[in-house]
Amino acid sequence: MNYVKSTFVAVIVALTSSAAWGQADPQISIVVVPTPDKVTLSRGSLDTFAAFRVTFANGARSALNRVFLNGTATNFGGTDPVVYDSFIAITTPTDTCEVGSTPNTVSCSLTSLAPGASTDFIVVFKAPKNGARIDFNWTAGGSEGKGGGGGCCSQAGLAQTTLVDPTTDPSFKTEAKTFVRPTGGTVFTGNEAITTPSDGWSTTVVVPGFTSQAFTVATIKEVSSADPTPPSPPLACPSYSTSSTCFASTLSIPGTFTSLAIKIRLDKTFHSLGRTKPETLSLRYTGDGPPPPGTSYPHTLQLCSQDAATFSLPISAMPLAGRPCLSEPTKVLPNGHKIKELRGALEFNALARDNGQYEQ
Repeated sequence: MNYVKSTFVAVIVALTSSAAWGQADPQISIVVVPTPDKVTLSRGSLDTFAAFRVTFANGARSALNRVFLNGTATNFGGTDPVVYDSFIAITTPTDTCEVGSTPNTVSCSLTSLAPGASTDFIVVFKAPKNGARIDFNWTAGGSEGKGGGGGCCSQAGLAQTTLVDPTTDPSFKTEAKTFVRPTGGTVFTGNEAITTPSDGWSTTVVVPGFTSQAFTVATIKEVSSADPTPPSPPLACPSYSTSSTCFASTLSIPGTFTSLAIKIRLDKTFHSLGRTKPETLSLRYTGDGPPPPGTSYPHTLQLCSQDAATFSLPISAMPLAGRPCLSEPTKVLPNGHKIKELRGALEFNALARDNGQYEQ
């Protein structure tokens, strides 16, 4: 009988301890969302980034103290490690996160949350060079009121970011997507933005540092007149295009920037200039919004120096909103170029403040 009684007491103690330690208060909301939900793998000289946005809300009647989040990011389907990069506070500057016990972990110590208060922040990881997905396993919680126990409100979850693998995903040649930190970054399509007969158009965008927002997501999407489903409206191929094949790039990088630096290349197998001088060629641009005064879409880009003269403005004021310009004349890359595959490629260099589509 004593044995049965002791066992019964032990079970009650164990159940009580488990409930006190790990219960999830339904009034405490912890949401972790991949931002964006799909990124291109890092490769060569390009580092891409995956991020997870965390929203912590206290809907209880008591303050939530000792608030924390710990997380581990792993590479599903690959061998290259996911590495913690940085932390961005959105609503509460005193929140802090730092790398955990290993490079792929993060440990966050957050400000106490009064009843009805919330905090919002982002943890950023460098994307790996292989793999199919980033799995971010997290645990978070805190202590209600002035209690010093193990925590009233522990929660756990999994957030996932899909990785675009260049060895298996055909969109690798025509799409690129990455989280961009406030320090800026670079994103490009294809293999090091190198054009080839099988990947005739490449796009590189350098996003400068910015202070107008906490972050942005850079997306490039390319289309061709030879796509199985041609773009609509159809592309108007210029006379120098070979095989009646031409290309366009659409940029989506929300935010306000001093200037996006854009480099677009057309492989030598897709152009035949004849006696046409490359410096007479340009890109046509269509913005997402209405064109500014003095501009109509599609707009043929002029040299930035020409735009400055046209609008009687200093060159430092270029580019204008809704009117990108060429930072230098269009050129054919020389036969002595260090990258053999790029020899003979046509190269356009532009500056822009806005999103939109660029085509030949």
